[in-house]
This record gives sequence, structure tokens and C-alpha cells, in this order.
Amino acid sequence: MDPAQLLKNLHWYLAALNPSKLNPTGVHDGDTVDAVIDMGGFIYIHKSIRVANVNAPELANPDGSGKAARDWAQGWFKGFCPIGQFFIHTHLDPSDKYGRFLAMIYAPNGACFNDDIVAAGHAVPFEVEPY
Repeated sequence: MDPAQLLKNLHWYLAALNPSKLNPTGVHDGDTVDAVIDMGGFIYIHKSIRVANVNAPELANPDGSGKAARDWAQGWFKGFCPIGQFFIHTHLDPSDKYGRFLAMIYAPNGACFNDDIVAAGHAVPFEVEPY
């Protein structure tokens, strides 16, 4: 797809990590976070966000790489988003087969989570298509 056309099919939202009893940091693993998303007009939704275009190891990996990716992700949010707020850039049809939003995640200073987790070696590039 032409990059100019792709930009027409993306939307920006303000989001914040959504900690819970089961997930006290809001970071599920290296490529999934739980968030509250500001949809505008005082409408907020609670949704899981799948980090677009990267694939991190699963938590259950016996080599510990999944837990290392999750721990790195928690550190990224703590360092770049100290109050938990960040921006997401989603596809027009933003949900995947598990009901998560597919999104690029950006810190308030412009740092891109998607790029940083790959650069840190905790994930690999992976094209996630919207369903």
C-alpha cells in the first residue's frame, strides 16, 4: 500500500495503561498492553492493544525470553510514560482476531515502542494484518 494512502487509514488516540488485579502494570507481555483509550467526546474504552508490526516471544517460552520482553516493556513504559499515558496510531479497522486494537505506540516525547522493542532485541518485525 502506498504510504500516503496508509496514513489516510490510521487514527490517533490518547491512551493510558489500565492496571488490574490480574495485570498490575497494564503490560501483558512484550506485544500486548491493556489500556483505557480516549475516543473523544468524553468516551473512554477499556481495550487490549496489540503492538502492530512486531512479534515478541510468548510468556510461557521455556527460555525466559517472553518474561524478559514483558519486563523490558514494563521498563519502557515506566521510563518513557511515567504517568502511564501514551499515544496510539491505529488501523482504520483496528481490531485483530482476539478483539485487540492493532496500534503503533508512542511516548509523549515521540519515542516509538514498536521500533524500540525490536531495536532492543526483544521482538522481531512482523506484519500484523487487520481482520
